Amino acid sequence: MTPPDLSLSPAGQQRREQILQLAQGAACRRRRQRRVGGLSVVAAGTLALALVWSIYRVPPARIAVAPPPPTPAPEFAVVGPATLRPRLANVVITRIPTDPTLRRRLALRPQPPTWRRLSDDALLECLADAGEPAGLARIQGKPVLLYLARLHR
Repeated sequence: MTPPDLSLSPAGQQRREQILQLAQGAACRRRRQRRVGGLSVVAAGTLALALVWSIYRVPPARIAVAPPPPTPAPEFAVVGPATLRPRLANVVITRIPTDPTLRRRLALRPQPPTWRRLSDDALLECLADAGEPAGLARIQGKPVLLYLARLHR
């Protein structure tokens, strides 16, 4: 800001007043925006709280509903020692004994292995017979199968 003892022309003085008014207006607008922004956050929070409260705390409207007419209970007649038959439907209820051999009869039988163990020489011979020549190398004591990978057959 300019020191007060510095003299300004009347146009400069008028410009200085305009700048002061513009600065005060901008400061007032910023103050109002901060206040409204804070109030809007508080209002949104209050609205959300009220909505949650109204959903969980307000009991549902009670509408008078006539009770359904009573349905007649089915009458059962005993047919056998463990069999009941309702008179209203064609349903037979009976007890079926569990077969203790069912699990054994339905289980899969153990299958003999379909693979065989080959020695290193037999593996190389089988690969050569199949048209896939290969070789064995021992790297750090472990056998590694080396072959030429063909991309297109």
